[in-house]
Formats: sequence, structure tokens, C-alpha cells
Amino acid sequence: MIIFNYVYCSVGLEDFFMDVSNKKLWILLINRDMKKKDLRSAAKLSTSTMSKLNKGLNIQTDVLVRICRVLNCDISEISFFAGFSVHCHG
Repeated sequence: MIIFNYVYCSVGLEDFFMDVSNKKLWILLINRDMKKKDLRSAAKLSTSTMSKLNKGLNIQTDVLVRICRVLNCDISEISFFAGFSVHCHG
């Protein structure tokens, strides 16, 4: 069971985000002696998607699936759940 702590923002607006890390992907590429540009080409990733990956930003699940197909691996081998974060806005 997962219990979420209540977070109060002064304006009453908050967004909950699951933080996912793709650090395992970079380690896997190093272990397989594969360059990022080779992955980009093989998985047919756009430059903007590659930029998001490099910056640790969220990407769509179908992109992760394409990467897994190219690397013949499971999603758990290229990314992991790193926690929750809350962003308040108004």
C-alpha cells in the first residue's frame, strides 16, 4: 500500500509527479559500447526526444518501448522510479 502525504500549497493548487530516472539507460549503453547517436538512429528517436532523455525529462512510454526493442531489454533495465515530487503553482 502506498500512502501519500498531504501537501498544502498557499493557493491550493498542486501537481504530483512521479520522478523516473533513465540513468540505467546510459549505463546500459556504456556496457554495450553503444553511442547515444546510434541509439537515436536505431530507435528512430527525434532530436527533441533525445534532448529530453539527456536532460532527464519525462518521455512517453512508447518511446521507452522502442528503446527496449532496440536494446532487447525490459523497461526496468533502462529506467527506475526515483520518488514523488510536488510542484505548487498559482
